[in-house]
Amino acid sequence: MIAGVEAGLYNKSIGVKEDIISEVKKVVNMHLDRYTKLGVKNLSKVQLDAIHYLKSDETIIVIPADKGKKVVVMNIDDYIKKVEDKLNTKDYIVEQNDRFKTIKKKFEILLSELVGKKEMEKETMEYLLSDKNIPYVRGQVEVHKEGSPMRIIVSMRDTMSSNLTKYLAKITKSLADGVRCIKSTQEFIKQLY
Repeated sequence: MIAGVEAGLYNKSIGVKEDIISEVKKVVNMHLDRYTKLGVKNLSKVQLDAIHYLKSDETIIVIPADKGKKVVVMNIDDYIKKVEDKLNTKDYIVEQNDRFKTIKKKFEILLSELVGKKEMEKETMEYLLSDKNIPYVRGQVEVHKEGSPMRIIVSMRDTMSSNLTKYLAKITKSLADGVRCIKSTQEFIKQLY
């Protein structure tokens, strides 16, 4: 259901997408909780047993395919190898966690200065700092390609930058006025002033 909502929001801004997806998740979870408490199940015992078996088997991973709304059941060692093979190319570099800590600290200092200058509310700063997770990668198998290579997905949801993205999207929304893109950083800066 969430994937269907995401697909229907392809032309919306990131902030709007995140807000709508968050609301849909809340509503879906609320209804699922209610039906669970009532004992309503939409799966047979055999299906529930199969799901339990798949979840408990630590030698496999169940992931969505890259296209076609398919599900892939894969040996966990093969999954890790395919992800590592994809990451061990010139396209990616290994960063030390210390760099993330430095960026996070600079961000906290910048926000504190804005609060000190009364250019930002303390509640806004707390909102922007509420998620402390770093982005992580996961893989989706490209079943439609020969050899079923792995597509790397960087998940930014619920990370330090996700609230910042939502916040900036709300601020810059008024600049869009139907314009799909901005030609350069200089043009963007001009529009901000």
